[in-house]
Amino acid sequence: MSEERLRRYHDLMHAMQTGIEYGVDETLPKNVSPDLFRALKHLRVGINSCLINQAALSELLVAKGIITDEEYIDKILEKLEQEVRSYEQLLTQQKGVKVKLG
Repeated sequence: MSEERLRRYHDLMHAMQTGIEYGVDETLPKNVSPDLFRALKHLRVGINSCLINQAALSELLVAKGIITDEEYIDKILEKLEQEVRSYEQLLTQQKGVKVKLG
């Protein structure tokens, strides 16, 4: 990655983080501790950056004709089903009863 792209990436990530900080500030109750506020801000920044990266990659792959929208959605559904099954197994073990989600 070029120095210019890296700088732009860092600048945009910082701008997004600032936007989240002020946006989160308006949605939380006034008595939230500073530690919880920081944790929520960092969590939101992490989630947003993952979503942005995932969207960029999928759009690029579809635009280049490497995958189709249908293939992409089918793979998302497959992975969601796997994730639900893993939580069903975890909760079944934790609770001692068969858990079925959804």
